[in-house]
Amino acid sequence: MTIGGDPIYFPDAVSSVIAYFRTIPALTGTAIHQVEPNPLPTTPFILVRRFGGHLRNVVTDDAYVTVECWATNAATAHDTARIARAALYAGAGHYMGGAWCSRVGEIGGLSWSPDLDTAHPRYLWTSSVSLRGGPAL
Repeated sequence: MTIGGDPIYFPDAVSSVIAYFRTIPALTGTAIHQVEPNPLPTTPFILVRRFGGHLRNVVTDDAYVTVECWATNAATAHDTARIARAALYAGAGHYMGGAWCSRVGEIGGLSWSPDLDTAHPRYLWTSSVSLRGGPAL
């Protein structure tokens, strides 16, 4: 008898969240990126980045994902963040870009954090997104 088995591969959490956000009607028309665009757009956009996480168990990756909502004014950045945050938490128990999401939890709540280099208005938060892995992706 051996211990182990086939390897479990985990989905790209950032790509999964971005694909899910692109299905949300209230975010239609909002650009969503993995890498900060250069130059910065003059329209609202969302930036999704992974900042670590851990394996919850053999088949679940708890990815720590920071979502940044940028705009040309604080009110629009806040509104975009409010919509995206609600959508992300509603994603628990659904597929996100083909990956099953069993849970979404709060790591760091919604924060006002204008960009240090450009002073662009930005709100952000960090969530734990639990995505199921499998034998092949």
